[in-house]
Amino acid sequence: MRERAALTPVGYYDLRRDLERAGCPVCRGAARAAARFLEAVLWEMVTDPGVRRRFREAHGLCRDHALLLVREAARSAQATGVAIMYEDFLLHVRREVEEAAASARRRTGRRIPGRGVAEGRRAAAGTALRAHAPCPACEPTDRVAEAYLRLLAEAEPESELGRAARSEGRGLCLPHLVRGLALARSAADVERLAEIFLHGEEELRRELEGFVRKHDHRFRGEPLSEVERTSWVRAVHRLVGAPLAPGGDLPGR
Repeated sequence: MRERAALTPVGYYDLRRDLERAGCPVCRGAARAAARFLEAVLWEMVTDPGVRRRFREAHGLCRDHALLLVREAARSAQATGVAIMYEDFLLHVRREVEEAAASARRRTGRRIPGRGVAEGRRAAAGTALRAHAPCPACEPTDRVAEAYLRLLAEAEPESELGRAARSEGRGLCLPHLVRGLALARSAADVERLAEIFLHGEEELRRELEGFVRKHDHRFRGEPLSEVERTSWVRAVHRLVGAPLAPGGDLPGR
């Protein structure tokens, strides 16, 4: 019990709760971590100089988390906070663009080894405009994802987590399987993660077969089950991960 308690809030009990609902539990836990982080930023950190500096260096947020921020702000009436932050970020990026353009002009006639003059200017300008730091919201989501994947990799099939991860409608999405395999510490870890993915994949394919079959004119009289009705959407999510939603929720089964 002492070991389990030490893993909260992003460890054992959080994962167990996320396994109570269908879909990839790692997507769900990571989405909740992102939503909590962005909610805290909107309510408490919009004018914090250190936070603004981190965001500025990252050019704001990555695409997925920026779009989640927009939805979170709309849901919680915090659009003003987004406007304040992104006015600052846009000004920062503008200055970088102006500096990159000026630097390219200064490089006129200077050759980069192995490249032509024009090619070298373009490469230097593109490098100058890259974000200088990772997306701030990716950091808490990465921590949760790694904690969940390590727990699943180490969970024996007959353990509480192992059974839950192999129950109906559960499983890993392909991106989180790939990430989990990169974190695996042993061949047994790899086998357990692969088994969790394959168990859910086989079940989903049966549901897809039912969906396709019942759209055949010969079987139109057979009603679709709810899992068959949503199977085509979940098949896409299984291969790319579930989309983020306000409040950290995910499309369910």
